[in-house]
Amino acid sequence: DISFQTGVKLRQRDKSADKEEYNADPAIGGINVTLDQVAPLIQQPRFQTFGPFPALGASRELYLDARDQLLDVPGFFRADNSAASDFTLGEDVLAGYALGRFQLTNNFQVIAGVRVENTKFESTGFFLEADGEGNTIEETPVIPIFLGTAEREYTDVLPSLVLRWDVTPTLLVRASYGRGIARPDFEDAANRQRISFDTTNPGARDLVAGNPNLNALMSDNFDVSVAWYPNQTTVLQAAVFHKEISNFFLDLTATAPPGGSVGLPPSIQLPDGIAEGFRRIETVINGGKARVTGV
Repeated sequence: DISFQTGVKLRQRDKSADKEEYNADPAIGGINVTLDQVAPLIQQPRFQTFGPFPALGASRELYLDARDQLLDVPGFFRADNSAASDFTLGEDVLAGYALGRFQLTNNFQVIAGVRVENTKFESTGFFLEADGEGNTIEETPVIPIFLGTAEREYTDVLPSLVLRWDVTPTLLVRASYGRGIARPDFEDAANRQRISFDTTNPGARDLVAGNPNLNALMSDNFDVSVAWYPNQTTVLQAAVFHKEISNFFLDLTATAPPGGSVGLPPSIQLPDGIAEGFRRIETVINGGKARVTGV
């Protein structure tokens, strides 16, 4: 008994963030009203402990006035925090598979298949270097640098094989092999970089960077299991598994020794003209290989 099936699947995922941050004290713009001055006040006799409450309409007007004041003052706009949060990501996966079931004997079945996935990934974002107030070393407003579009395209072949042997009506042996992948999280792969420095020590620079050059994690998975069904309500089962993993994801936090600096991992590239050498780096990189075995 032999049967075949095939299929095609397209998955498209997109994510974007566009933030505008204004940061200041509204009192600087002449808005000095506080909630205790908002009238009329609402007094709830049943909840004396928690009153009085400012009226909703008056409170909302106070908020809108403060917001409009922030928006009208260019100096309140935080270009650094706004650009640091802006990015776009897109991931299109076109997959096709073929699978065959082969009943070689009454008690032995083989299921073999292969899946081919083509992945297209792209991300845009910004680079910026600023102190805690949104200024450069020269104490001028930050001008974010557009990093362009980081693009990657790759194709993976993912075979699988499952064997099932019914040794007796109550004893079942299974064995399988399969290759799988796990793609990076969007937050880790976003094409964005930010350098922060202390105004008292501009040479001590900290970098937080996404990594659009991350490779997908690849895993070859093997497992064997034996199950015994002594009656209709009982099963005793044991299984052994082994995984060969490559390109696993590693959260990298590197801190320089006193008087030293930390260099960039090879997968991170700064814009032209930006000096390297950091007190601290936070990013995500691919690790090497790993093995997991269990019972």
